Amino acid sequence: MTSQAIAVVGAPEAAAPLDLIAEFLDRACHANELDERLEIPGIEGATQNVVDSLNVFLDKLWVKEFQLTAKREMLEKVVEIRTNEVHEILDHVNTGFLLTLADGTVLDNFSRSCVDIFGLAQLRGQQLADLLGFDDRKKAHFVLAYQQVFEGFLPPEVSLGQLPSEFTLAGRTYSLQGAAILGKDGQVAKVFFTINDTTEIRKLEAENALRQALIEIVRQKDTFRAFLHETSKAFDAARESPSQVRFRTLLHTTKGNLGCYGLHDLAALVHSIEDSPEITLRQLQSVEDTLKKFLRVHAAIIGLDYPEPSYGARHVTLERLRPALAAIVREGSEAARRAVVDDLVRKLDWVNAGVLLAPLRGMVDRLAKRLDKPVSFEVLGQDVLVDPQRVGAVFANLGHLIRNAVDHGIEPADERAGKPPTGKVVVSCRETADDWVLEVSDDGRGIDLAAIHRAALAAGRVTDAELCAMSRDGQLRLIFLDRVTTKDCATEDSGRGVGTTALLDSVEQLRGSVAIASAPGEGTRITVRIPRG
Repeated sequence: MTSQAIAVVGAPEAAAPLDLIAEFLDRACHANELDERLEIPGIEGATQNVVDSLNVFLDKLWVKEFQLTAKREMLEKVVEIRTNEVHEILDHVNTGFLLTLADGTVLDNFSRSCVDIFGLAQLRGQQLADLLGFDDRKKAHFVLAYQQVFEGFLPPEVSLGQLPSEFTLAGRTYSLQGAAILGKDGQVAKVFFTINDTTEIRKLEAENALRQALIEIVRQKDTFRAFLHETSKAFDAARESPSQVRFRTLLHTTKGNLGCYGLHDLAALVHSIEDSPEITLRQLQSVEDTLKKFLRVHAAIIGLDYPEPSYGARHVTLERLRPALAAIVREGSEAARRAVVDDLVRKLDWVNAGVLLAPLRGMVDRLAKRLDKPVSFEVLGQDVLVDPQRVGAVFANLGHLIRNAVDHGIEPADERAGKPPTGKVVVSCRETADDWVLEVSDDGRGIDLAAIHRAALAAGRVTDAELCAMSRDGQLRLIFLDRVTTKDCATEDSGRGVGTTALLDSVEQLRGSVAIASAPGEGTRITVRIPRG
């Protein structure tokens, strides 16, 4: 800006002072700088006062413009310095930082670590959903959840919580956390993402999880032996009578039981196979081969084979022998004593129900922690003797009911109005003269019949007319239909719509029955009856 200069306007005698003032103001309005001042010779009084006041006003404007220019130049310098500092930071941090717009594209300011993570020198304008290496299904889920962040139907943190929190690229795993940046209108304008390499942490966690799983297997060796025996039988049956429904129910059950023992890597393999449009015998064989390899690698610790030929060597405790011996002494006839001995021999392979139910507790604890739900789990009737050869398949499928109770039934603590914040799941076993009776109950939200109706209709399993003609009990039993699920997408825990189908099939093969009782807001109870012979 130039220094102040005063221009003297020499006006002809004919020009009135007011015209001269107007001409000067018009010229000042179109000038680039306020460096002219007005002077009209030969005027005095009020006219001179107007000219003097105008020049004072112009002086103040000039000073104000000078101050604003200086401030702007200073701010520009500060921004330049800070921008350089920000880029210096972004170029030297190990954490990935980047900003994305509503259309999912990446902005300029990203850390150098992002270049290393994604293997691209220029990320600006790239779609984040394309960079993360997701398959089509997971990518579609990411895009949908990301769009919801900007739509404003839910709080931003809730929508951001629906985004995948981890991704894998080039054999390394990364965590992904997003935070909303609001515009002046209070709406989400951008998302700030933080990316951290979690490969080594995940490796250590996997090693620790494996150690815990091996400890659990050794602690429940008889139960794990039963699992191997039932699994090999189920795979043989699937090969003898192949069908997609049988394959999917087998894999879903196997996945759930692997999870019970903390074998999450094996369970993840099964989960990935379940995503296949059509499951093949070769894929089934890959699951068995992986299980065999696991047993070979850890043979020194586990000491079991696949397939396991039986439930193990016959053994009987003194507590079980005592009543049989007393009965033999008490009975007077040879036939009666022989009947007691035959009954004892027949039940030598029977086990306490608690042995077969033991893995469920770990499954509940892990699932409740993953879903952030406080859940208590109780097992009743653990001492009831059951024939594992007969009921093994049913017990193997019981985990589907337990998972549904925790996942679908029990509400988050803040939604359990009028009920204890900790949900409750109970599994019980009892015997009658003719049956073994298993019950799984929870005090959750109850079965959402409207959601079941929509799922059954969407899966093409029923028509509107059939629904209208059904009793309430018939509508509740829709949960046992193949592919009927209220989950929007399948997780490693549930959502395939085949778990309860597998349970019902295993019960009906033994000529058993399943009954359902459910009340909104009060919970659900499912009763399974298995004939003893």
